[in-house]
Amino acid sequence: MKPRARVLLIRAAEKSDWHSMNRIGIQWGKAYRTAFPGSCSVVEFSNRRPPRIPPLGERDQLVLLDHHLEFSRILGALASAGSKPILNAHLFADFLTRPDQISAAREMAGKFASRFFVATRWMRDETLRALPGADVRVVPFPVGGAFYETALGAPAKRTGRWAYAGRIHPDKGLDQLLSHLLRAGGSPFRLEIMGWWCDNRYQSWSTNPNDFETRQRKLRALLDALQPPSRRIKTEKALANAFKKYDALVFPSVFKGEEFGYALAQALAAGKPCWISDWRGHRDFSGCPGVGMIPVLERGGGVPTLDFGPLPLSSAAAPPALRRRIRTWARRNHSVKAVAAKLRAEILKAARTA
Repeated sequence: MKPRARVLLIRAAEKSDWHSMNRIGIQWGKAYRTAFPGSCSVVEFSNRRPPRIPPLGERDQLVLLDHHLEFSRILGALASAGSKPILNAHLFADFLTRPDQISAAREMAGKFASRFFVATRWMRDETLRALPGADVRVVPFPVGGAFYETALGAPAKRTGRWAYAGRIHPDKGLDQLLSHLLRAGGSPFRLEIMGWWCDNRYQSWSTNPNDFETRQRKLRALLDALQPPSRRIKTEKALANAFKKYDALVFPSVFKGEEFGYALAQALAAGKPCWISDWRGHRDFSGCPGVGMIPVLERGGGVPTLDFGPLPLSSAAAPPALRRRIRTWARRNHSVKAVAAKLRAEILKAARTA
């Protein structure tokens, strides 16, 4: 009798602000445990000490739950453990943004015959550009149940409040949105911000440090001029409750590495209409009820420009029927149960063709 295939979940010991707000790794862990009950074990990886990874066989899976894990160090730990070719390496697109990580991923694909699972069609294309010939499968991001449960209490009346959720960064489109509202002399809806300042210049459109600082100062000046209320939210349940207070959310990112938009999926799971940039990983949401696309005008090599022409300057609460349709779409595509079924089907299919 063959031993049961194992699923090794690797998570970071040190948690970042990004992780604590969105808890993406926790949701992936739930999806894998749902897909493969009784087969999952967790290893904590710390940047301060070498990871201890048991040897893996060809039927086993390696899943990296945190986007900031050092993929090259995990590769070394796998080799040291004497692992054989493994079935699955689940990684985020962020692993392929630096030359050393791309090199490590290529080595893993060659040495361990790994398959890579990503969350959007755009991420699949980017991964294949970095790893030509790799076996890359698309599986949507899972969103936790808190959003489906708390959305039941969403207000039916118009609140006049919209929200931007995510990093406060020059490439996230917030500066263009604020400039649009300022030119329009404000708007009937009140924009609020849920997020935190991010100074990460990697993959920025601004290759010159002075240009990045200039754009950042402009964003601060716009925030000072409009003074939108802001808040930091660190738990999934608190974020789900916060979404109740808004008529709609706007996600105008033109970030070079915009692979998915997890806060966007959370907003949809809460039944909220969203206006989103027609940009990279966001395009996977274009078929969802209640989603409006903001056109993006790409300027060769420069910061893409958002055309806010279709963005309404009035806000009305979504009727209950639309909220139900949005939540149904999100549950069908992004609930832990739906993602677990997709994961299991894709991995079993990969095992049959190995």
